[in-house]
Amino acid sequence: LVLDLAAVRKPGLRGLFSRDRVTGDDAPTLPVPASTLVFTHDGPELRYDNDANPTLRVDGRPARAVEKLRDGTIIGFAGRLFEFALSRRLAPTPAQNPEPAAGD
Repeated sequence: LVLDLAAVRKPGLRGLFSRDRVTGDDAPTLPVPASTLVFTHDGPELRYDNDANPTLRVDGRPARAVEKLRDGTIIGFAGRLFEFALSRRLAPTPAQNPEPAAGD
């Protein structure tokens, strides 16, 4: 799942007053319900209502109500794992001229 936050558009006043946050209403493909991504001057945070559904894990530990995210943070929810990335990552491509294996 790739969620491109640059493509999220918020109409009207909600877009004006909440530019620093993305909710499930703004991005229905956000994989964690009852969560909000907030972009602060200290970096991105995942805010999660863990009373509603305590199955969210961040880097293998139960999530707190506010979790700081960094590049490579692993988010687990409902048996699925997601990696938080700050930039787009290209899929690895096969080498152009691979060296022959030993014994060939």
